[in-house]
Amino acid sequence: MLRLGAFVDDGFVAWINGVEVARTNIPAGNPTFQTLSTNAIEPPPFVTYNLPVPSGYLVFRTNMLAVQVFNTGLNSSDLGFDALLDVTISEITPPVILNITPTPAPRVHIDFGNGDIFRTGDWRSSG
Repeated sequence: MLRLGAFVDDGFVAWINGVEVARTNIPAGNPTFQTLSTNAIEPPPFVTYNLPVPSGYLVFRTNMLAVQVFNTGLNSSDLGFDALLDVTISEITPPVILNITPTPAPRVHIDFGNGDIFRTGDWRSSG
């Protein structure tokens, strides 16, 4: 799973290798340098966005993350962006044990004849 965590004041669009992967507070369509952010929250929270399945845009070796940040107005006094790209890889194939070293010791079983039985790693008494 690939996630983008972002603090943004006021809106952004993010692309990986030219494929849009996240957008917040920006109207639909292709943004331009004149696009303004909408519905921005003050103060802006740090938000985590689950990105689409990476097989559609990640490539072997080098990938490029591009982000365009937008303000709510031409006279806005602030603009901010901070991000974290995070990946979680889930292993779906269980591990296979090929060898155990050293070999486990054989189990020992002793019956004392009075109801007491000893087994390796175990002690039981009938009394």
